Amino acid sequence: SGTASTDPVTVHTVLPDGFDFVQASEGGTYTAATRSVTWKLQPLQSGGSKAVALKLRAVAAGDGALRTLAVAQPDAGPI
Repeated sequence: SGTASTDPVTVHTVLPDGFDFVQASEGGTYTAATRSVTWKLQPLQSGGSKAVALKLRAVAAGDGALRTLAVAQPDAGPI
């Protein structure tokens, strides 16, 4: 919670071993080479929040831990 809005937010998560990607909400993009999903979200208003969802399929035993990073930074335009 804060008193200012954010810059656009990028959320990046790496799939754990033993899981395959099925789908991501909010326009999340899967990259097979890095086994990761990235969401590029609009700025959040003061006190705002945004939820994203990720659907995976278990294909082998594993710890199932997701490593996720969210960063708010000025939009640099298309990459």
